[in-house]
Order: sequence, then structure tokens, then C-alpha cells
Amino acid sequence: MTPNHLSEKFYSSIDLVVNKTQPKKILFLAKAVCEEWLLPSMLTYSDNIHVDYILIQEDEIINLECEYKEGKEYNFPYHYVSFDEFKDFSFLDSYDFIIMDTVHYKDYMDYIFKNIIPLCDGYVLLHDTLPQSEGYLTIPRRTDNGPWVGQTYISFHNFYLSNKNISHNFDDGYVGYGLIDCTNNNINVDYDDSIIWGLDEIKLISIPHEQFGNIFM
Repeated sequence: MTPNHLSEKFYSSIDLVVNKTQPKKILFLAKAVCEEWLLPSMLTYSDNIHVDYILIQEDEIINLECEYKEGKEYNFPYHYVSFDEFKDFSFLDSYDFIIMDTVHYKDYMDYIFKNIIPLCDGYVLLHDTLPQSEGYLTIPRRTDNGPWVGQTYISFHNFYLSNKNISHNFDDGYVGYGLIDCTNNNINVDYDDSIIWGLDEIKLISIPHEQFGNIFM
């Protein structure tokens, strides 16, 4: 596995979850422009491991997505869908592990937190929960320079405020990542998702990446 070095802390946390829990049912949600981390070196494919890899189309991101999709050959089965198609996807009743290198639109992510996270009975890891600055938040994306977080962090923070006992926001010095522990099935999705938070408030609840192992293990 050779991920972008700026995302290595996120990937190392994925490795910890995979190695500890040995998930058999995995859902990976991503935008089309993302690293292909899901390789045989990380996860061994077999008849008893189910993986739904879904690439969700994002609108108006300076044509990067279409160019990327046309030239990309993934090493595993995947589904490239619009958001409407995503909502009609035939998901399993439950997943052991959900990973999200997320789509960036708040309405997309609000839907995912309220409708997809409850499908997990293990752990969720998601990218883009703590941007370096508010300069990376433009919707739609206007440039391909620098990390783009969009509005993911706002959706995650609203979820976090109603699920503080099971969710954590880690500062990896890049764009942040979140952990959600769904093992006790005590997820609250009946919360106000309309609040728009500034970055200063969200930084107050961030946890150094180095503490991930202490919290997860």
C-alpha cells in the first residue's frame, strides 16, 4: 500500500481496525477523486469477505472527477453512482466496518450520517473532519491545489454533538478523521443537522492522532 504520505495517519488507523476486528462485511464510500488504498496488501479478498466499494459522483469539481474516472482501473469491483443512485443502492442489512474518504457536500453527508451509519454494527472511520483552515471549504471546489474538505466536518460535528459517547475527532495534522463506535447500537440520528459550525469550535474537541490506539484498543 502506498498512500499519499499526508494521509498515512488515517490509513494506519484503518489498519488497526482491520487487524483487530477482522471485518467480513465492509462498506467503503468515497468520491471518485480519491486514493485507491483498498488493495490486497491491506485486505485479503475471499469468498467470505463482502466489500461494497461505492464511488459517489460529486457535481462541478472542475472536471477532475470525469477525467480521473476515465483513466482509472480499480483492482476490485466498484460502483460509480450519482447521489440519487446511491440512495437506491442495495446495501446489506449491516456492516462490520464502514470507511469513508468522503463526499464533501453537506446534504450528502447529512443523509449518510442519518441513514448509512446506522447500518454499521462495528466501527466507522471517515476522512475530512478537521480542515487545516477555512480556505479549503469552498463548495463546489474551485481549484485542485491543497486538501479539500468541503462541508464534511460540519456534518460530522452535528453528528458528534448528539453522539459524544461513541464518536471522536482526530487531528492528524492534515484534514482530520473521525471514529464512530457502533458496537452497542446506541446511535442517535434524531438531531438538528442545520447548524453551521466554525472551525474554531470544532478544533476544541479534536484529539491528537497519537491517542487513537488508546481510545480504540
